[in-house]
Amino acid sequence: MSKKIDIDLAVGNVGPHQNFKQSVKTSSLKLGIYAPNGTGKSFLSKCFRLIRSQDAVKANKLLSFGKDSGSLELSINDGSTSKKLDIYIKKGAAPTVSNKTDYIFHVFNNDYTKDNLETYNYKPNGEIEGYILGKIQIDLTNEKINLNNIENKIQNNHKNISDKFANALLDLEGLGIRKSITEYKNFSLENLMQNKLDYDEKISFKELLKVNTKLNTMPDDIPDILAFNTNLSLDFLDNAFKVLSLSHEVSRIDEAFKGKVVSKQSFIQEGLKHLQDDCPFCEQSLSQESNKLIQEYKNYFKGNEASVIDNCSILIRNFDNLTTKIKSASSTDAVSKNNFNKVKEFIPSFSETTLEDFVGTDYVIEIINKFISMLKSKIENIEIYFPEKDLLQGFSSIKEFSAQLEKYENTRNKLIQKINSVKNDSANEKLIVKKRLCTSKYLEVKKSITDLLIETNILLEEKTKLNTEILLKENSNKSSKKDLVAKTFETLLSQVFEKKYSLDHEKFCLKFEKNTLLDNASDVLSDGEKSIVSFCFFLAETHTLIGSEEDYDKLFFIIDDPISSMDFHYVYSISQLLRRLELLFNFGRSRFLLLTHNIEFMSLLIRNNIISDSFCLSNNELKSIGKELLMPYEQHLKDVYDTSIGNKKPSHTTPNSIRHILETVNRFENPYLSLREYLDQHFSANVYIYSMINDSSHGVIRNEKAYLEINVINSCKDVIDFINTKFSGQIKLISSH
Repeated sequence: MSKKIDIDLAVGNVGPHQNFKQSVKTSSLKLGIYAPNGTGKSFLSKCFRLIRSQDAVKANKLLSFGKDSGSLELSINDGSTSKKLDIYIKKGAAPTVSNKTDYIFHVFNNDYTKDNLETYNYKPNGEIEGYILGKIQIDLTNEKINLNNIENKIQNNHKNISDKFANALLDLEGLGIRKSITEYKNFSLENLMQNKLDYDEKISFKELLKVNTKLNTMPDDIPDILAFNTNLSLDFLDNAFKVLSLSHEVSRIDEAFKGKVVSKQSFIQEGLKHLQDDCPFCEQSLSQESNKLIQEYKNYFKGNEASVIDNCSILIRNFDNLTTKIKSASSTDAVSKNNFNKVKEFIPSFSETTLEDFVGTDYVIEIINKFISMLKSKIENIEIYFPEKDLLQGFSSIKEFSAQLEKYENTRNKLIQKINSVKNDSANEKLIVKKRLCTSKYLEVKKSITDLLIETNILLEEKTKLNTEILLKENSNKSSKKDLVAKTFETLLSQVFEKKYSLDHEKFCLKFEKNTLLDNASDVLSDGEKSIVSFCFFLAETHTLIGSEEDYDKLFFIIDDPISSMDFHYVYSISQLLRRLELLFNFGRSRFLLLTHNIEFMSLLIRNNIISDSFCLSNNELKSIGKELLMPYEQHLKDVYDTSIGNKKPSHTTPNSIRHILETVNRFENPYLSLREYLDQHFSANVYIYSMINDSSHGVIRNEKAYLEINVINSCKDVIDFINTKFSGQIKLISSH
């Protein structure tokens, strides 16, 4: 007993199928569905065409009126495996297809003919590329064992690398590093495996951890490092040059008196400023002798010598102040440097920064002391003077020192300001360290996996080489898809037309006897011949869907009315082509779903066991076809008879039954007359019958009925009267049932 296959088909909002759901059992996937015209069979085949062509425009045309979405779901379960196909259509968008059946669907319908042959005047498309790979039965056991060993080694290496990466990632995560920073995001297994990054980090991860710890332990109350500005004033140097470079005239007063005045010149000068008529100390009137002494003082100070000595004293004080400032600057600099070195221990970005000592202080102080000595000598003897060259050289050294000190202070103060800023806002410094931790860890892991990566790359090369070797052995033969299509097409044309039509391989077009139909095949072929040429090319083109020979066993054909406009002997040829599908493609078991509105064709397929199970699609339901369809004429006649006598109401299939009866009688009585001519002879009084059976047998979806019910009933009566007149025994037979 053959194993049953469960098939579930659900269609929603596609053509007339608003909510179609059906489950059937079948012995094999060679199925036939008979569906009278207007029941929506073509919508089903067009849905299946969306598997290969997700055309939004064509998909939208399949939706039921007023619906924005539709679907087709097909499930096939043979008891051991379950396969599923889902097609979803949304208005205005490309359809979504999920094919989990492993089947390669190939669909034939009227659209296929239009797209592939009719548009090109029945010149087949010869632009076919690619090959189908065959299989040779060879022993590849050793090669596959080696390949498996290589793959295991590669897998182990990848695991070791992944473990090292995972552990390193844990190290970073424990440091509270933000995952949004670039260096952390770059720390990926992919970058490590592909060696994409080349950082320049000299400090190890272990050392950077210490730096990070030190930075995080920096006290919050460290005072700012003080900047300084000595601001040396050298305006007095020009005056000193004048005093020291010139010889001054000595006063002619008594030397003893002069010595006494000079020894306390500042005191005497200050006293004279406060002197009035009385003594500024005891407030008594001055004696004549006192006034005489005071006058001598005044006369002395009016002289040049006193002025020079006074100027020298002022200059000495200026040089002393200059020395004090320089020494103070040197002392302040030492304190700042010491504080700077303490703070930088906590701040990594300043770890390599050093504050250089300012040199030259002792030298310039020595020069200043020499000038002070010169001034003191000048006080003792204003007549002496010093060489201008020596003076200018000394003053130049002082000025140069002052300029260097100012430049040094500017540079030093900028560093101090910067380190104070970082100290007071360490967030950015901490971020920099965390970035360096990421790059350092990256380099650390990179170094640790270098040998593994080298070995893995070697193994990958060996794997590629071995795969290529296996593939070459397995696929040592291949066939051109174009050659296979041409050969199959030629074979099918020969089976159907014998020598009437063949294929010109070079120009890839039809030949009529010896005439090449390059661009005029459409004018030569009859309508029936066009249909069968189209179906033959459809079958031949199957090779284009195949990648390797195993794919032939995945084929699933969806075939919608391949016999349109064909004479009966062509219909028989089509049925034989379906019978030989397995031989044609050399696969174990063929699969196809055939849809037709031609009951004779369905009957032919059933009688010749070409299909394993047959069904009728009617009233949105699939029913298994019984014996009645093997004798369709009698069944149609019974339906029309019951309608004519009022036993049943006419349905959407009634006009199709009328057409079937009249076509059968026409072929039997006078096959040389067309159906229109035959009806004109016998039904001239019924103005509806011809258009009704054409429109309703090949109808489209309508919002309202095209014909009144009474028109259909009257046509049924006319047909029964006609058959009763010519073949009364048939009416007696069906009326007795």
